[in-house]
Amino acid sequence: MIASIIVGMSNNLIWVGWSIVHWHKRPDDAWKPVTATLLILLAMSLEIYDFPPLLGILDAHSLWHASTIYIASFWYEFLIEDAKIESFRESKGKKIDKN
Repeated sequence: MIASIIVGMSNNLIWVGWSIVHWHKRPDDAWKPVTATLLILLAMSLEIYDFPPLLGILDAHSLWHASTIYIASFWYEFLIEDAKIESFRESKGKKIDKN
C-alpha cells in the first residue's frame, strides 16, 4: 500500500508540475490536472482512512470505487483534449499560442 501511495503521489506531483509549466500557454486546460489531483487525493483518503460499512453496505472502499468513476471520466476528457491539441501542434510544426 505504501508503494502505491508513493507512485500515486509522484504521478500527482508530475501533473501539477505540468500544469505550472503550461499555465500561461494553455490557461483553459492547465487547471484540469490540478483539479484531478486534488480529487484523487480526496478519494485516496477513503482508502487510507478506512471506516466500517454504513448500513452494512457503504464502506470506504466502495465509496473509493464510486468516486473514481467521475474522476476518471473528467481525467480522460482532459487527455483527449490534450491529445487533440498536441496532434494539431505537431501537424503544424508550431507552438500553440491561443492569443
